[in-house]
Amino acid sequence: MKKLAVAFLGMIMLSLFTISEASAQTRTYWYYPSSNVYYDIAAKQYVFYNAGTWSNAGTLPSGIVIEKEAPRVTVYHAGNDVWADNAGHVMKYKNYKGKQDKADKKLEKAEKKLEKAEKKSDN
Repeated sequence: MKKLAVAFLGMIMLSLFTISEASAQTRTYWYYPSSNVYYDIAAKQYVFYNAGTWSNAGTLPSGIVIEKEAPRVTVYHAGNDVWADNAGHVMKYKNYKGKQDKADKKLEKAEKKLEKAEKKSDN
């Protein structure tokens, strides 16, 4: 009976650990300093400040524009409230003029290949 109770307690602890790990999952975003906009790569959603609040959407509102060659920075955040770190990102990258780093370019190429494959499978 003790072994059964210990096993049951172990399963409960493991499930709680798994839940806490999942909730603290790190997400990857592209941050565009010139527009103060984030792009959630996994969710394919922009995160932007508009009308006094942070919003998520698949497309940007007409008043917010990201130039085609605008530099971007890869940022990592635990959770989907990346905007909580915005003040730090604004200060850190206010003069950022760099180009995409190699990791960004590789990720972008892989995403384009994935999109092409998804389109092919839909047809």
